[in-house]
Amino acid sequence: MDNDTFNRDMELFLDQRVDWGRRARLRGGEEGDAAEEVETFKSILRTAAEVCDDIGRAAREHWHEEVQLVDGQVVVPKHIAAGYERLRSAGLVCLTLGSEHGGYGLPLIVNCMFLEMLSRADASLMTIVGLQTGTAQDIERYGSEEIKQRYLPDFASGALQGAMDLTESQAGSDLGGIRTRVTVDDDRYTVDGEKIFITNGGADIHLVLARDDATFSETKGTTKGLSLILCPRVLPDGTRNCVRVSRVERKQGTCGLNIDRHHREHRLDQRLLDDRPVELDPLLGVLARLPEGALGD
Repeated sequence: MDNDTFNRDMELFLDQRVDWGRRARLRGGEEGDAAEEVETFKSILRTAAEVCDDIGRAAREHWHEEVQLVDGQVVVPKHIAAGYERLRSAGLVCLTLGSEHGGYGLPLIVNCMFLEMLSRADASLMTIVGLQTGTAQDIERYGSEEIKQRYLPDFASGALQGAMDLTESQAGSDLGGIRTRVTVDDDRYTVDGEKIFITNGGADIHLVLARDDATFSETKGTTKGLSLILCPRVLPDGTRNCVRVSRVERKQGTCGLNIDRHHREHRLDQRLLDDRPVELDPLLGVLARLPEGALGD
């Protein structure tokens, strides 16, 4: 390594600030297993640091290159795509997913350290990988077995990318303003609405926050009646879904590449616009109906 990417502070935190013995006991293991496990985590992070160093060098050389929208498809700069493939080949995607779904089941703190190193190398790429993990975790926690088996192995391998579609023009931090609707008709779900500022909006799988059309009038302006809906860009039968990106945003001051004070984000905040309803396979349906009070009142 040509810099201290996985640094002494990180090692000290892993050694002294986390009660690994308690974690081992909670998982049904022995406290003595913890020390060996921590060394494994460090080894993974050292490998990740070497990969991140290589990615960082490419990012600094091509920092000025931006994401493009070509014939409705989001096209990232070549160094971003190459960096993602490098992470895939090293097995550094979706580290927290359970082994039953193709992941490593690593603790969140280890994943956070990895994302910190990746952000230092290329914050644009970090947003893709960070969202990948978050989207996959939601599917793992709330999805049906059918959904998990269908999608999570490809999330773990990096073959699929994910996005969380929350923000709308009138609903940013105030999620009570969500107007995107989900309608159920003869066991078929349809989502209709517009989202903006969607990180990795060109992704394969979208978790869309939508309001139940049946109770729309009663729940509008509140966080009641909201669900996360899994919307694939391509349905399981190969049919192209009606998910469309209408523009990509140009962001400055977001990523930390620290080159002559110019910080350019290559791949953050694409606009997602559906000009037709997004239809779902009946088996996909509602990923999770949010419990009352989960988003506040």
